[in-house]
Amino acid sequence: MICPRCGKEVTGSMYCLNCGLKVIISPNAQKTTPKSFFKKAKLAIMATLIGAFILVSFQTASSIFASKPAPPQKIESQKESVVQLIDYNGKQHEMLEAFNNLFSSENNFTPIYAGVAYDSSMDTLIPKVNDNWHLLSEDAKIAFVKTSFISWNTMAKARKIDLKTDKLHISVISSLSGKEVASWGPILGTSINR
Repeated sequence: MICPRCGKEVTGSMYCLNCGLKVIISPNAQKTTPKSFFKKAKLAIMATLIGAFILVSFQTASSIFASKPAPPQKIESQKESVVQLIDYNGKQHEMLEAFNNLFSSENNFTPIYAGVAYDSSMDTLIPKVNDNWHLLSEDAKIAFVKTSFISWNTMAKARKIDLKTDKLHISVISSLSGKEVASWGPILGTSINR
């Protein structure tokens, strides 16, 4: 006989040795699992799957209609304020802070770095540099711009953000004068202002 609870075969005992259910063995007991047991199990599984599908559909629909873009925020950082104007899947603040931490920590660019901002209207990353910028060679300035681009792109990829590098621009700004001292764009590449 087959146990109606767990489906294991019960032989010569009043109890199922697998689940402990008391089983009455009749002389004409069949060795097949009762169809009603499987029908109930199928119905329970189907009901669970349908319920889960409805729940996931409801949550997805409610999150789509309830989501609102985050308002611009001002975030204080180590050296200068970081302005958040758009939101890369909720990760822009994290990316700006990571960029700021990377360039503020002890590395080759720490002596010139003064902060970072992002302008969503122009899709432009704006690293800021101090007065030590003019002491760098042109190759070092180009390296700073390229490192800024590579760092921002890598930070986006690490957060699974599809960064459109064909639209991104980098504008290196002097924190003292407020003027652009270098830039990068997808068409012209890197340029250093004299």
